[in-house]
Amino acid sequence: MRISFLGGISEIGGNKILLEHDGFRLLLDFGKSFKSESKFFVRPYLAPFSISDLIKLNLIPNFAGTYKWQPGEPKIHGVLISHAHLDHYGYLPLLKPEIPIYMGETSKIIIRARQDAQTSSWERKIEENSIKTFRTGSQLEIGPFQVWPVHVDHSIPGAYAFLIEAGKKKVVYTGDFRFHGQVSQLSRDFVKLAGEFEPDLLIIEGTRVAPESDPEEAMIRLLEQHNIYQSLKLPPLRVKREAESEVKVLEEMKTVTETAENSLILVEANTTDIDRLRTVWLLSKHLGRKLIIGETQALILNRLLERDPKIENLPRIGDFLLYLSRRRKKESWEEVKEERRRPAIKELISLIEDSCGPEGIIWGENRRKLAREPNSFVILAPNSPRILMGILPEDGMKFPLTFILSRSEPFNEELAMSFDRLLNWLAYFGIKKYYRIHVSGHAKPEELRKVIDEINPKEIIPVHTSYPELFDEYVPPSFRKSLKLVSLKETVEL
Repeated sequence: MRISFLGGISEIGGNKILLEHDGFRLLLDFGKSFKSESKFFVRPYLAPFSISDLIKLNLIPNFAGTYKWQPGEPKIHGVLISHAHLDHYGYLPLLKPEIPIYMGETSKIIIRARQDAQTSSWERKIEENSIKTFRTGSQLEIGPFQVWPVHVDHSIPGAYAFLIEAGKKKVVYTGDFRFHGQVSQLSRDFVKLAGEFEPDLLIIEGTRVAPESDPEEAMIRLLEQHNIYQSLKLPPLRVKREAESEVKVLEEMKTVTETAENSLILVEANTTDIDRLRTVWLLSKHLGRKLIIGETQALILNRLLERDPKIENLPRIGDFLLYLSRRRKKESWEEVKEERRRPAIKELISLIEDSCGPEGIIWGENRRKLAREPNSFVILAPNSPRILMGILPEDGMKFPLTFILSRSEPFNEELAMSFDRLLNWLAYFGIKKYYRIHVSGHAKPEELRKVIDEINPKEIIPVHTSYPELFDEYVPPSFRKSLKLVSLKETVEL
């Protein structure tokens, strides 16, 4: 078996790992590298015009015949996706539809919901017929590869690790995983199964292997310093509330918000972080406030519940208000509710109005209600500046605001830019401090030591980390000779 590392090396995200055996080529993840793309593009003002732009700049591998509109036979015969984060699946829309894409059922639901909620483009659409789904307990035969997907705990539901065998060689790929979320037992079960598998190679994520165990925290500090330099004054000060688990996140949020009786509570978190949605929903119930969420998250939530109505502690239609992103009539400043929205969002609007009436949709003048009655709502949003722009009263009058930054994934460059603006918006509202309450979507460095010890692989290759050189500090001493650091595009023979 030959393994080539085409992404995810010395960076967080952008995983692209090519497995080859008997002429069959299987990709493990095909993720977008925000770090590499940001060197050349600033969306939407400067975006790639075509797939060839991405190939020329070495942002995607030059697989002849593999991408849409290219002549010839594809050089890739299948793609295996660990979970529905863009840094693991973001380049899938570029592939020819005849290339099969294997992913968990939940990942398909999330990806389809995101597509249906957003404007269609050549960079976003994955052909429905290309996707082949699996569940825990499945055994996949992909060419000469035998693949056993194993469900793990991560900050997005439906995340998988893989046990892979071909030519009597065995590989374990962790994807992204952790041990402190709502389903932490799944990751423990995976480690046990991986140990019994007796792998020749363990490809393991190391997001939090860094000079600090929270890379996002370091970036926040850097951006705060940039903001000070830019504005010549202190930005809103960050109050960090430590949380070791999702349960502790809820406890910390309760502590912060119970004394914020007269202010609007705004929580910023990732759209696909369903654990955090559950936490904020429980917070809103505890405070006796109405929860408000955005279009894409509401669509993902509704489709997950349609598939499995027994999921506990998640809001249903009727339990939340839907915040609509602002849309206006062409050649007019008048805001509209349904015009220019995707069909799936129009259907969602109808469902919520049938359950809650027109007041269930936050748009137009309804936005002003949030400023007039700030103590009645908790807003969960992936992009707080958009929310603040939308609900600012016509007279510019400020209202009391309690802001909680609760992202569970390391920042990419796109989010970093919005964070810089976020500090300015918080300062505009007169906020002197905001709260950082989260728990990582990734395993702690010291936990990786236990994982490696229990799996007992012959070789170890770290990916999805900006600091692979530090990995030997978290490998059991007896395994340090087994640790192999690879460079981008390097190929390893098993």
